[in-house]
Amino acid sequence: MEVKQRQGVVDRHHPELSISRQCKLLSINRSSLYYQAQSSHFDWDEALKQEIRLIMLEFPYYGSRKVTAHIQAKGIRVGRRRVTRLLRSMGLKAIQPKKWKGGKRKAHLVHPYRLENLIITAPNQVWGTDITYIPTRYGWVYLVAIMDLYSRMILGWRLSGTLEAEPVSSSSKIPWLNMGRRRFSIKTRAANSPLKAG
Repeated sequence: MEVKQRQGVVDRHHPELSISRQCKLLSINRSSLYYQAQSSHFDWDEALKQEIRLIMLEFPYYGSRKVTAHIQAKGIRVGRRRVTRLLRSMGLKAIQPKKWKGGKRKAHLVHPYRLENLIITAPNQVWGTDITYIPTRYGWVYLVAIMDLYSRMILGWRLSGTLEAEPVSSSSKIPWLNMGRRRFSIKTRAANSPLKAG
């Protein structure tokens, strides 16, 4: 008889033979009667990965220590080494500025800052643009905005799923199209406090 079959013969409520005695007679370990199979590590890792993804979406600047502490605060028992291994396998890293160690980049052309001594005194004198990365549950989206530096008014914006030239170029057309029909309702700044660029 196989071990599994012998384990099935054991009667836990036998009036005369104890479980230890039955196991001895059947030549099986008593501890094997109480063993319950654990769920696979794969399933546990997948649940943990999902938890890590949600944390990194909300706090992309967290490292393995903070991610571990965040998970443990939810009552889940996990060690830092496991979290570090899963972060590596998922290709996730904390977003933080890196130290530049290469010295001055002499090979690159440095363009002069044209607005250094310019005092901005009216709308439509100077426009600025910026691209912002926004994390979502389904990946990154990119927001391109064009702003009038005098009034701080957003003149045009576009959301895009990719970092291509088309969203930037199309968002730059919006202010030109609206120039004829748009009126500025901006309170005039005090004459003695003009906004200086930079």
